[in-house]
Amino acid sequence: MDLKDKKLLYELDKNSRQSSAQISKNIRLNKNTTNFRINKLVKENYISGFYPSIDISKLGFFAFRVYFKFVNTNSLKERAILETLKSNKIVGVIAELESVYDIMFMAIVEDIYKFDNFWRVFKEKYRKYFWQDKISVMTKVIHL
Repeated sequence: MDLKDKKLLYELDKNSRQSSAQISKNIRLNKNTTNFRINKLVKENYISGFYPSIDISKLGFFAFRVYFKFVNTNSLKERAILETLKSNKIVGVIAELESVYDIMFMAIVEDIYKFDNFWRVFKEKYRKYFWQDKISVMTKVIHL
């Protein structure tokens, strides 16, 4: 790995969504050379993968983040609740937190009534096991 590769990695780390033409300009290389070097860094495992940042609102979906804290429960019941969330098709992300809340999950739906139905049924079944629930609607996600 030479200095140009290091500059290339720096530019990708700084803003991985910039075009290869912009990266080429910043590191003073030809666009084709920059693309060749990126592919070489992938083959050599300096770059292990790529992931998309998708604006689901442009696909016609709504995203809801739900946070809650467990109460009056044990680890077996908590696992059962998490399995219920995992098995539901509208739940896309589940995270265990170490903060004010214990769990965060993201529900992705085509219309808000689907989420409302899901949340009402979920609360009827598990409300006695959590409190301090908070729901936020995601309008835009910015990755830094």
